[in-house]
Order: sequence, then C-alpha cells, then structure tokens
Amino acid sequence: MVSVVLIGPHAVGKSTVAATCERRLGWLHHAEVGTLLRETSPNKDWRAPQAAFDDAVLAEESRRDAEFAAASPRASVRVVETWHPGNLGWAGLRGDQSGSALRSYTDAAVAAAVMRGDVLVQELRASPATLRSRRRPGSAAAARVLAGEGGDEALLGLTGRVAEDALSEARRLGLYLLPPLCTDEGSPEAVADALFMALLAARDPGAASASRLSGVRGLFASSADALAFLTASLPLLPRLASAPAMPAFLLAARAAASAPPPQPLRNVVVLEGLDGCGKTTLAASLASQLGATLLRTPPDGPARTLRPLFDAAPFEVGRAFYSLGNAIAAAAAAAAPRGAPIVMDRYHFSTAAYTLGENLATGAPPPAAALAWPPDLPPPALVLLLAMGEEARRARLLERAASNDIAGGEASWSAAEAAQESDAGLGLRIGDAYRALASAAPCAVVVLDAAEGAGEVAAAALRATRAAGVAGGS
Repeated sequence: MVSVVLIGPHAVGKSTVAATCERRLGWLHHAEVGTLLRETSPNKDWRAPQAAFDDAVLAEESRRDAEFAAASPRASVRVVETWHPGNLGWAGLRGDQSGSALRSYTDAAVAAAVMRGDVLVQELRASPATLRSRRRPGSAAAARVLAGEGGDEALLGLTGRVAEDALSEARRLGLYLLPPLCTDEGSPEAVADALFMALLAARDPGAASASRLSGVRGLFASSADALAFLTASLPLLPRLASAPAMPAFLLAARAAASAPPPQPLRNVVVLEGLDGCGKTTLAASLASQLGATLLRTPPDGPARTLRPLFDAAPFEVGRAFYSLGNAIAAAAAAAAPRGAPIVMDRYHFSTAAYTLGENLATGAPPPAAALAWPPDLPPPALVLLLAMGEEARRARLLERAASNDIAGGEASWSAAEAAQESDAGLGLRIGDAYRALASAAPCAVVVLDAAEGAGEVAAAALRATRAAGVAGGS
C-alpha cells in the first residue's frame, strides 16, 4: 500500500489534484483533516493555541491511516492532503510544538504508517499570481484571516509558511520527497499523470525510463518494454488492475511479448492513417475482396473491452496498452493458416505516430530511434497509408461527430478524434510522424489519396496488395 501526501499553500490545487487522482487513477482520496474538523469546531480562530483541536486532528488522521491499512489491497494507493507533517505545520503556527507530546505522538503515528506501507510526499507549487487568481473572493479559507491583517497576501503568506514547515517536518521524519510539481503548468489531469509517473519512477526507475524512448513520452522500444512498464504500473492503478478483463489481457500480452524472434507477416496488409481517412471502411472492403480475415488493433476480446479504461488512464499507460495490442494482433496473425490473407486495421505506425504527435512541436523531426521498428514485432508485407488534406479530414470528423456515426459497435468520435478537434495542430503533427515512419519502414509502404472516391481508393488498395504478393479473392 502507498500513501501520497500533497503539501502546498492555499490555492495551489491540493484538493483539485487529489480529486483528479481519485477519478483518473482510482486512488482513495483523504481530504485535509484540519479543514474538515474546523467546520464543526466551536473555535474558528485557527491561529490560537488549541491543544484539544490538535489532538482531535491527530486522532482522526491516525484513524484514517488504520482504516486505509485495513482496506488494502482493495484500496492500494491513497492521496492524502497535508497529513501528519502538515498538521504539525499548522500546530506550529499556533505555537512552538518542539518537544511537545503532540509531536511525539505524531512521530509515532507516522512511524506506524511507514511500517504498513510506502509514504511519499509530493510538494505542489504555483506562481504567486496563480495563487492569487485562484483564491476565490469570500472563500471560507480567506474568511479565516482576520480583517485588517493583509487579506489575500496574509492568507497566502501564512499558508506558504505552513507548507514550508510541513516539508521540513517530512524531511525530519525521513519521508521520501518526490520532485516538486507546478500545478499552473498543465491541466489537473496532466498534473495527476505527472504525479503517477513520479511515483512509479521512485518505485521502479527502470520501468519508468522504458516509457521514454529517445525522450519521447509514451514511446517504447519493444513490446517487452511496454509489458514491463504496464506490469510495474498496475499496482498503482487499482481500478484498472481490478478490471475483470485484465487477467486475460495480461496473459495474451505476456505470451505475445515472449514469443520467439518474429518472422515477417508476409500474408498481412495493414491500413494506417489519421482518423477520418476511411481506414475502417476500406479495411472491410479490401478484406471482402481478398476473402481475408479482418483484424483490428486493439484486437477484439479483452483488449477491446479494456480500451475505454486505458484511454482514461495516464498517457504512458495508454500507449503501453496500444503497443501490447499490436503484439497480440501480430500473434493472432502469425497463428493463422499459412498463406491465408489478413487485413489489419492499424498497427505499429498508428501507435508510434499518435505518440509522436502528442510529444513533438509542429515541424520538429522525430528522433531517429523513435522511427525504428520494434525488434520483437513482425513487420507486415505491406502498409497502405491513407492520407488527405487536413481541412477535408477535419470536416469529415465534424460530420461524423454531428451524425454520431456508429461503426463496429463503437462511437466513431473517439478520444483521439476529440483531441484532434481541440488541437488544430495535432493532426498535422501526427501526419508528419506517419510520413517519417514510412520513410524508415522495414516493409513496403504505399500512400493512397483518401480524398479520391471510395471506389478509386479501393481499387488502388487492391492493386497494391496484389503487387505485394498478398494473395486471395478473385
């Protein structure tokens, strides 16, 4: 079990980040005890010495510690605001607590928690301007600052001092401090993801570093690296780890990632390209013309069932899932009858291109190592890369969204499509990544103009497929 303690001044976003971790990562959220108890305390002047209140805070914090320990492993990770170091910081603001019974009892409570599991401290920071802008006029916290004593500046100054004292207490107690995170440099989801990765790096540095091939976040050198990363991540993602389909998915992923060195899939043609280019429609048509088996990535079965959960997970975790989905699909293709044609809707190009698009600035070339084909993933005989003008493609996406088109039992307005709609440059960056990957591919790549009529595109795809030696159909 793991406790992640958030420490920072008022308005830095402790509650927002903790709530996002609860929603996005499945972590248990324990709000700041002092704030909860203060609402029912008869004494609202939180600066005056209040031994009874401090004792109540310690008792309630210790009760939650014990409750969390009893709930593990069902609730294997929690995020807790302020916790014992912060409570000592607040008590210190009301009077010197050094050598007091409160500090001794708190030290014992922290020692007991550390004996039960890992405790890591995450400092949250934000610029003074951000802190002032986030402090809502008339908030309960601001009301606790007495009139005539500086208003917002006094509030931020006092709570900043409490945060500094809390960090000092954490160091004195020997707790592990994660690198500070700035909450004004990204969305709450981005901060939660960064916190997850910092926690993973503290526990398993090798697994965390495997998710950054050539510094590209979420890019893996191999299926084996993706599996190692996901295996290390799941204990920190209790909701995802407990999904009913997870054991079957991991079994298939382990089998695929540990398979003998792959041979090229000479009976497989892969369709790649951005959302809205017509891949799914063309894949079904081409498979019908060839009398071929149609495979999707992520493949049908446990992987497809888990896809929505992985799409809502931290970015690197989702990319590991798609990498492993490719390996599982490759294993299914390799197990097909020899020579039987297979059409695959997406494969490695899409996984890498979407990852690169999310990481690179527009026009920036990908690192050479990021273009390398994974050594444990067999290349297909042919990649058909569908391309079209960005304006026309985005118009198709909007049309699909407006009609709420349903294809293959799934809403076609995917998370990836939504991201492309909100970031006008993302589609361009992904398209650039596709072209860069095609230039370094270990197999034949044919680019098709998806803006042409469906019949023309289908005919061109069939000609290229047969030229590549993928047999089938009349």
